[in-house]
Amino acid sequence: GIDGQIGGATGIYTQKQLGAEIAQVLIEPRRSACRANIDRLTSWQFDDDHPYGAAFKSDLNACLDDARMAAAGVKPANARVGLFATSLQSYVKFTDDDSFNQRDRLMYENLTSVLRSLPKQTKTVVWTANVHAPRVPHDGTKPTASYFDPQDRKSIKGIGIVGASGTYGRQGRKPTALEPASADSLEGMALAGGDAESNYLSARQLLAYDKLPSRLLGYGRYQSAEWSHLFDGVLVLKSERPPDFTRPPKPLPEASR
Repeated sequence: GIDGQIGGATGIYTQKQLGAEIAQVLIEPRRSACRANIDRLTSWQFDDDHPYGAAFKSDLNACLDDARMAAAGVKPANARVGLFATSLQSYVKFTDDDSFNQRDRLMYENLTSVLRSLPKQTKTVVWTANVHAPRVPHDGTKPTASYFDPQDRKSIKGIGIVGASGTYGRQGRKPTALEPASADSLEGMALAGGDAESNYLSARQLLAYDKLPSRLLGYGRYQSAEWSHLFDGVLVLKSERPPDFTRPPKPLPEASR
């Protein structure tokens, strides 16, 4: 994934292998010490004897600096290790008061690194929450998609998806009921007068819905915005539902693949 945040339930690679991959370019005993620091962070194994604070961050940052320089010094340069070390450094520098913008900038940087590694004209789909997909900054935020040229409506599109009713939630939690959309909202207007299960609004069609209240940016409350500026299209679903998981969010054993 492109998200620089760590600690998610599905981040098995980050928890088990990232430290070893970054530290591989270093020489012992620095290799083992740096791997231990990275593993402690990615598995969040902090206690009274090993606190998460300024000293730890300083040591970790020095390790990542060493890894970046070592990765750049080999021929050919180990771009993968350099990218991982840089991304992890950016994550450690997140601050509570601006973590959204820092996270989205990092996601953009990681995404562009991935895109540069792909053949030209490769079609790419980034599955993300609506708050990261607006094409322009708004309300003090600079979402990931807004780093791309907002005038380019052909090679890149930010598509929002929103439900007008139903339930939503995550695995292992009781679903949250979604109160049916009000008749004067974007969702209510988009589905009015029909029995369709969904309605896709193109950028041109969105012009007619600008400044209508919508839960596009979060089901917790309605917000108004010039939606045709924020998104290149919006898919309105008649009913939202939580995902159905057929197995736990963990990699399958090698023999089962």
